[in-house]
Amino acid sequence: MESVWRIILLDDHLEAHEDHFVHKLANLLRLSHSELIEAKLRARKQLS
Repeated sequence: MESVWRIILLDDHLEAHEDHFVHKLANLLRLSHSELIEAKLRARKQLS
């Protein structure tokens, strides 16, 4: 999931369709919302 977040966050702008996609994917992978957010934060940290 971190890899997906890194790709989405590369342009430093989260589009509505990207947010929808990542939430759908997290649901399919049965990730909790907190796991999704943790992956997002780790990805942001890696990009900075």
